[in-house]
Amino acid sequence: MKGAERLYARVKEFSYLTPELRRELAEASRVERYLLGQVIFSEGQPGDRFCVVHSGRVRIVKQAGGSEVSLATLGANQSFGEIALVRDVPRTATARAAAKTTLITVQRDVFLSVLEKSPGLREFYQRQIEDRTFKAFLQALTSFGRGLSGPMLQRLSGQAQHMRLAAGEALELRDDALYVLASGELGVVRTRAGRSATITRVKPGETVGADRLVGERHFDYEASEECELYLLGPKALQTLRSSAEDFPGYLEARQRRWRRLADLDFVEEQQLEGEHEDPEDVTDQDAAGADETGFLGGLPLIRRRLAIARFPFVAQGNPLECGVATMSMLARFFDLKLESNRIAAMARPRATGQSLEPLADVAERLGFHARVAPASYDLLLSSDLPLVVHWDKGSSYAIVYRVSKQHVWLADPAY
Repeated sequence: MKGAERLYARVKEFSYLTPELRRELAEASRVERYLLGQVIFSEGQPGDRFCVVHSGRVRIVKQAGGSEVSLATLGANQSFGEIALVRDVPRTATARAAAKTTLITVQRDVFLSVLEKSPGLREFYQRQIEDRTFKAFLQALTSFGRGLSGPMLQRLSGQAQHMRLAAGEALELRDDALYVLASGELGVVRTRAGRSATITRVKPGETVGADRLVGERHFDYEASEECELYLLGPKALQTLRSSAEDFPGYLEARQRRWRRLADLDFVEEQQLEGEHEDPEDVTDQDAAGADETGFLGGLPLIRRRLAIARFPFVAQGNPLECGVATMSMLARFFDLKLESNRIAAMARPRATGQSLEPLADVAERLGFHARVAPASYDLLLSSDLPLVVHWDKGSSYAIVYRVSKQHVWLADPAY
C-alpha cells in the first residue's frame, strides 16, 4: 500500500524502522474512515490494531468519576493505540473522531512482529507508553492534574520517578518529594502513646509526602497490597506550584483531612475498648444522667465516658439546596474555611440531587479525591468515613459518618 508507506515515512517514531520493515507494515495496512463523533475504539475493549492519523483529528478521552476527561487531541502523522498492544491489556482510553478523519491501521500481530524486529522502536514505545500512562493518570485521577497544560504535563512526566512497594512494605518518605499513588492501597498509620492504628487509606490518585510544604509529618504509610507510585521531586513540585494554582490548597486540605480523621478515629477507638453501646441500646435511665446533644435528624448523641466528635450540621433551605448543604457540612468537618456562596456557586447548577457525579465534581474542585461507587453493605463497612450517599427515590444526599455491623449514622441536611 503505497499511500501507507509514504505516510509511515513521515511518522517520527518510524524513523527507527528500516525501509524493509516500513514496507512490511505498509503491505499489511488498511484504510479506515470516520465521521465527526464516531468512536474508533472504546475504553475496556480488547486491543486489536495500531492506528496512524492520515488526515483529520482524533480525541483521546477517559472515564473518571462518572465524567469524561480529555487526554489528548491528535492530528496527521501521529499514532495511537499502542498501549493495549504492547502491554497486552484492554484499551485504557476511548478514541473518537474529532473531525472527518482517515486512519491507516495495522493489525495487532503484524505490529508486534515488526516491533520485535526493531529494538529502537520497541524502546521508543516503552518510553512513550510510560509517558502517556503517567499523563493520563494525572489528568483522570488527580484533582490537581486536570487543569495542567500539555507542556506542563510533559515536563512533569520527564521529572517523575516510577517506584513499587510490596505488600506490607513501609514507604520511606523524603520531605521534599510528593508521592502519587498510581495503583494499590496505602494505609495511613498514626502512632500515639506507643500504640499504632491505621486511620484511613490512600487510594489511586491521592498523594502523600511534600511535608516541607505542609508542615510536620503526622503519619507513616504502609502498603496494604502491592503498590505503584510516582515520586515527584523538588523540580516537579516547583512545576506544580507554578502551574497549578490550587496545588498548595490541595496539600493543605489533604493534611487537614487526615488530622481530623485521626482525631475522630482515636476517639471512637478508645470508646470501643469497653462494651460497645449503640444509641438504641442506651436505657432511659442511662440517658437521663448523660449529656445529650440533639442533632442529625433529632437523634441524640449520648455522651458517656468519652465524647464522640460531632458531625457539623447545615440545614438545607429547600430540596434544590441539598448539594450545597451537604458540601458545606463536609467543608466544616474538614475545617475548610470556605464561604457558603462559593460552594453554592459550584454546586447549584448541577448538584440538585439527581445523581452523585455532579457532587463528586464539586468535591474534586474543593480539593478532595472523589469517586462514585454503587452502595453495598460491604462497601459501607470497608470505606473510609465520612462518605456521601445518594437516595435514588428521594433525589437527595446524606453523609454517612459512622458505621457498625447493625447501624449506619447519617447526617442529612433535610432534617
